Amino acid sequence: MVKALAHRHRLIFEPGKWQSKGSMIILKTAALVHFEILWDISPVRNGSITCYQQARLLENEESWQSQLTFYDIEQNSFSMILASPLNGRFAGKGIITDADICWKLYDEDGSIMGKSTFMLDEDGNYTVNAAYQLQVTSQISVGGRVIPLAS
Repeated sequence: MVKALAHRHRLIFEPGKWQSKGSMIILKTAALVHFEILWDISPVRNGSITCYQQARLLENEESWQSQLTFYDIEQNSFSMILASPLNGRFAGKGIITDADICWKLYDEDGSIMGKSTFMLDEDGNYTVNAAYQLQVTSQISVGGRVIPLAS
């Protein structure tokens, strides 16, 4: 099924490197922070896709890594796991349409931890909007762009 998606979405479903740039607002403090995330998407192995991410905040150079694993990939849906030493491990479900890729992540008790939407732009890049609850009192709202890096 993954090959059938290549004509619609390269992000996640084709191996390669991507870069996200944008900003996030920490809602409790209204602090605006700029970020950069490098994505390294591996080829499909045993029916799953692994994406390694290296993220950093531009204001203070704080950085962290995370790993996204996509599996049970169907024409219009998938399951996923986000693992990060900083925030832990979360399971999620995603939806694929011609216009976007969306997912929701859940914590251990089944509460929504966050959601992301990657909207496909006419130029093949993506606009991302996301909202996450990282701790009991720490909500963030994220906006930015995701673009492929030259091979």
